[in-house]
Amino acid sequence: MTLRIIFSSRRTYCSSSGVTKLTASPPRVIMVNAYNDPKAANWLSDRVHAPTVVLPFSVGGSKEAKDLFGLFDDTLNKLLAVLK
Repeated sequence: MTLRIIFSSRRTYCSSSGVTKLTASPPRVIMVNAYNDPKAANWLSDRVHAPTVVLPFSVGGSKEAKDLFGLFDDTLNKLLAVLK
């Protein structure tokens, strides 16, 4: 199984041809960084039927990411929860 992941930004696949390509072969998850507006990712998610996940950007980026190990644990737990 191939895992396709889209990193969302305002310019990522916001055209009809990009959405058409992703609809034919959708990603498993769209990752969003915590410091950007998730509006573009949610828009894309609605059209290609892929879940979005907001990931912590650094130590302290979420309640669980208190140190580097917590950051890795939180990131992996969020990704695994979406992929179930």
